[in-house]
Parts: sequence; structure tokens; C-alpha cells
Amino acid sequence: MEPLKSLRPKKTDVPSGSSQKPREVKSLPLELQDDVGDSRKHMRQSTTEHTRQTFLRIQERQVQSKRKKGGPNYDRPLTQEELLEEAKITEEINLRSLENYERLEADKKKQVQKKRKCVGPVIRYWSVTMPLVPEPGKEENVDVEG
Repeated sequence: MEPLKSLRPKKTDVPSGSSQKPREVKSLPLELQDDVGDSRKHMRQSTTEHTRQTFLRIQERQVQSKRKKGGPNYDRPLTQEELLEEAKITEEINLRSLENYERLEADKKKQVQKKRKCVGPVIRYWSVTMPLVPEPGKEENVDVEG
């Protein structure tokens, strides 16, 4: 039987000028390795499925963006009349939005919260300095003769 050191793959020599750090390859027993020569490791089936779906979604988005760009007004600049029509439509949308906003602000002003008055006893804290008051049981020793 061979010693375990011979089963480990040898580290590849990386030229000192390369910017990548050499990676340590963890070795598996020969029984568990499927394809030693294959550079890509085995991935879970769910992972490959998610990767494939992500790739399809990206392709779909690219096709949709090309469709949007390829509209009738994309190739040529808009004429002055078309720009004015667009400006009128935008103005109407903005006016509706402004009216809605002003109405909401007016409603908010109507619903101003009133200050609540506390009913019942209230404790107030005043942060002031007070003079020291001697305790009633203790009398200070005063030297009257001196």
C-alpha cells in the first residue's frame, strides 16, 4: 500500500510575476473523485438549474431592452411637433400629480394634532440647584466662646 502523501496532488508552480495567489487544492480519496482530469467540479443539480434559469432571465431582459430601443422613434430624433405633444402630455400628468399632492397637504393641515392636557395629578421635574438644608435631628456644633 502506498503512503497517503502520494495520493495528494502536487501544487502547481506559479510564476512570481502573476497577480493571483496559488490556491491549495483539497484532495479527495481516489474512490470519491469522479473525473480527475475535469477542471470543473461537480455542482448540485439545484444549483445548475438555478444558474440556467438566471441565464435565461438575463437573456430575456436583453431581448426586451432591444425591443424597447428599437421602437419607431428610436432611429430618428423627434420633430418639434412631437416634442410639443410629449410636453403637453407630461404637463397634464404633472398638474394632476400636483393637485393630488396639494389636496393631501391640505388634508394633513386639517388633521393637526391637538396638544393633550393631562387629567389628574402630574409630577413635574425642575432642574434647579437648591441650598443644603440641615437635618432636623442634628444640630451643628457652634463654638460661641471663640
